[in-house]
Amino acid sequence: NTLKHIFIVIKRAYAKYGDDPNMVLAALFHDLGKMDTYKISPKTNKPTAHGHEKESEKYVEEFRNWIESFEGTDVDKIKFIVKNHMTVTTNE
Repeated sequence: NTLKHIFIVIKRAYAKYGDDPNMVLAALFHDLGKMDTYKISPKTNKPTAHGHEKESEKYVEEFRNWIESFEGTDVDKIKFIVKNHMTVTTNE
């Protein structure tokens, strides 16, 4: 489920980017918008959360003051990561 997935992503982000609070907080927020966008697709009859990244970005903004209370955070960077986490990129 989504909650378990978020916990796994946070754990992995902390293991790999433990010194980067932006990555860890982006991991926390990245799928929260699924709560608002979840539905059953009429085409596939399967669950979908299309557009959840935009809703997740809104949660980052809603919790801006809380995020900024952590040293070394950059809310705009976190919003960028959350908004674009569904975009596939390569380092080639």
